Amino acid sequence: FTVLTQIQCGKLPHDTPIVLVGKSYWTPIMQAVKDQFLNGERKTISPEDLDLFVITDDAQLAGEVALGQKGILEAKADPRAAGIRAD
Repeated sequence: FTVLTQIQCGKLPHDTPIVLVGKSYWTPIMQAVKDQFLNGERKTISPEDLDLFVITDDAQLAGEVALGQKGILEAKADPRAAGIRAD
């Protein structure tokens, strides 16, 4: 979350690859973040902040993102990724 905050605030480049490995672990956590901080009363993140990371169990997809071979948005559209989106 510290790295995501640094990207959100412009302290790190917006294209810094963040890969969260473990769909069963990260999906409920990030869904709760979405529910509380995007759609809840707090509204402390914007919809674009959900496009700063990708969640996957796939080692190849994780590697492609980490090495810059695939962007976050492209990876989020991949069926190997979990579907945490602003909509």
